[in-house]
Amino acid sequence: MKNILYLLCILLIAVPAAFADADVDAVWMNWQNGEVVVKIDASSYFQFSHQIEEAKDGRPYRVIVDIFPAVHKLGQKSFFDVPKSIVKAVRTSQYAVKPNKTVRVVLDLNRESVYRIEKKGNAVFIYIPDSKGSEFPAWSSKDHIKPRTPAEKPKVQKSPVVAKADKPAPIVKVKETPQVGSKPETTYYKPERSGIIEKDWSQPVPGKPDFIPPAELAKADEKPAVAKQKPVKVESVDNSKSADAPEVKAKKKAESVKPVQKDVNKSNKKVTRKTEFVTAPAPESKTAPVINPDKKKNDPVKSETAVTPLAPENPAQLVVEEKPEPQKKKSAKKPTSRFRRQPAFPAKLKGTIVAEFPKRMVIKYKPGISRDPFASLINETKKSNSPLDKKIPDVETARLVGILESSDGQNRALLEDIDGYGFILKSGDKVKKGYVSQIYSDKALFQIFEYGWSRSVALHLDDNE
Repeated sequence: MKNILYLLCILLIAVPAAFADADVDAVWMNWQNGEVVVKIDASSYFQFSHQIEEAKDGRPYRVIVDIFPAVHKLGQKSFFDVPKSIVKAVRTSQYAVKPNKTVRVVLDLNRESVYRIEKKGNAVFIYIPDSKGSEFPAWSSKDHIKPRTPAEKPKVQKSPVVAKADKPAPIVKVKETPQVGSKPETTYYKPERSGIIEKDWSQPVPGKPDFIPPAELAKADEKPAVAKQKPVKVESVDNSKSADAPEVKAKKKAESVKPVQKDVNKSNKKVTRKTEFVTAPAPESKTAPVINPDKKKNDPVKSETAVTPLAPENPAQLVVEEKPEPQKKKSAKKPTSRFRRQPAFPAKLKGTIVAEFPKRMVIKYKPGISRDPFASLINETKKSNSPLDKKIPDVETARLVGILESSDGQNRALLEDIDGYGFILKSGDKVKKGYVSQIYSDKALFQIFEYGWSRSVALHLDDNE
């Protein structure tokens, strides 16, 4: 009973030790028979996997070894001071913690190479052939761990100790009642009540003056100006007319000259322009001046003019007002006739291109009459007079005269028909109403189709004897 208890205790101690995480604590490199041998040591049992990574994105060709369950105990992660060989650097890390603790060892190679890997005890050996390398002394990661110098803590300057001074005795303050002086006399001034301001609201409030036409302002402000006198051209129309009746030629071209009274409301639409004053000599008789409008009828009308006559005592003053021709407002909206069923398009469309789209090509075919799937593929009704069709051997009247044997197993049969023609046939060749099925060393088999049935026909070499 005691022995069983001892065994149970030993098992309880050994089982956790077997499943404990291995410590990866050293990496070794040495040269053996033209190969670089990399050894990875662990403290206990472990498993491993390996893979390669192609060179890409500036990274070298890599051999990756994962050891699990394991804990990284190498002292540092990267070792770049390895001996000069195909292995350029050794990089390690605690690659994963869950679900298994995994230590990854990466070997950076100078070029692509094959390798072999094996496990011996608690170590992994990686053999990489290096034909361009040379022998080098053994290398260990334990000898190339950079010592870590503890960072010096900055010294804290101690503040100088100030001697505590004795506290003076507290001074007790006694509250005193403040002496209140007599209040200064203030004089109040009562404003006199202002009387009611009477204002006549019936009168209009002065505001902005109404619009006054500029013509009236000019009449009110202008002074009696002395008009410049210019000679008036007088043309005699007929000898019968009196010489005293002068003809005044207007400088502005117009159809008719009528006195027009100015309208105040329409003054904004008129363009007022002052022309030069024309002074005519005082007529001797009271006959009105004759204006010849016939010569102006042929000229195009440029603008309508309005001449306002002045008093007969003052010199004649002509004020010409031009009315601009009313321009037709161009409608910004487009006509909606294009949306109607029968739009009213103009009779002649200039620059209109009608788009013509090509018709799509459609391939059509007519299927033939569907054939009977049970019908024979050999059409016996179709007869041909070609010599090839006539020379198809007939098994019923032919005889087997020989067999040609070959090394590949495809024998040939020598047939002779009733007319003396010879045929060399192989398996699958066509004969009358059938085909060659098989050829043996002493016979040939044919498959014949007749009346919807098939039968086998055999020709033997012995039948010819």
